[in-house]
Amino acid sequence: MTSRLASLLVQDGLVGAKKMAEAFQRQVIYGGTLDTILLEMDVIDEGTLLDALGRSSALPIAGDLPSVEQLQAAEVHKWMPPAMSERFRAVPVALDGSLLRVLVIDPPDRKQLDELGYTLSLTIEPIIVPEHRFVQAVELVYGVAVPARFASLAAKLRARATDPNRAKLTPSQPSLPAVPAREQRLVPEPNAPSPVGERVKEGTPTEPQRVAPVHVGPRRES
Repeated sequence: MTSRLASLLVQDGLVGAKKMAEAFQRQVIYGGTLDTILLEMDVIDEGTLLDALGRSSALPIAGDLPSVEQLQAAEVHKWMPPAMSERFRAVPVALDGSLLRVLVIDPPDRKQLDELGYTLSLTIEPIIVPEHRFVQAVELVYGVAVPARFASLAAKLRARATDPNRAKLTPSQPSLPAVPAREQRLVPEPNAPSPVGERVKEGTPTEPQRVAPVHVGPRRES
């Protein structure tokens, strides 16, 4: 069993080959995505892993999720029914005109995302996040409780992040806001790469595009 993420992490020396083999074994037993297994094993910090997810998938990345207040104000749940979110493994977080930004997990199913865009008559922009962030987003948007496994992992990650005895390998990632339709856009960082579809071929590792934070402004009267 191999994956682009696993190959990149081993080739870059971020995870040893033996640890990666162990991670695959644990994945067969416990299920979940490879990023979940690696975080549970505590062999890589979340920031470094998120960066690798972006490079291996050639998709934009985001760290912290929008607040529940932002999501409620934007009425995110109306953009995609819960059953559709579950079917396509995508959670909507921002709508800008006909462009819908959704969170996805690794490995992303690009054919399904194309089908989702066709079904909604929208252009889909996927943003990759670790699996535990994805299930948190499902809870925020649709009210589905986070499974115990991911709640436990999130608690461990918070404890690791505040542990003074652990060195921080990478800075924290920018948060991802929810933006109502025709409101403010998610603005990429200065000198950020152009949109994924224009800058890389599908599946080509590259430097990940980080989604820059932006404030959600008040809804304007039409």
